[in-house]
Amino acid sequence: MNCDPVASCGGTPMSARGKLMIKGSYLLKPGQFMTHEQTPSAALDAILEREPDKVSGVWIFRGTRVPVTAFFENLKDGATIDQFLEWFPGVSRNQVEDLLDYELTVLNQLAS
Repeated sequence: MNCDPVASCGGTPMSARGKLMIKGSYLLKPGQFMTHEQTPSAALDAILEREPDKVSGVWIFRGTRVPVTAFFENLKDGATIDQFLEWFPGVSRNQVEDLLDYELTVLNQLAS
């Protein structure tokens, strides 16, 4: 799926998937928080942004208009990371890798 970077791409925003940013912390599940110091080396806010005036306020890759949901929807539909980066040249490989590292960290913390 080659998603329009301005559309929401029909996916669930990250905030609805259990990773709400609350005053510098990330909500893992009710009552659990992970602080910036516990996130992977690149803080999530260094690779993503969310502004009401940009792309209807959905999470986007910092410095672009590409929704994070576009990345996950494309992966779900069978695209490779290289294809996604080709389709959305404003997104860097480092941003994608840091996002995946973050998600892996969250999953590992939920499992422990």
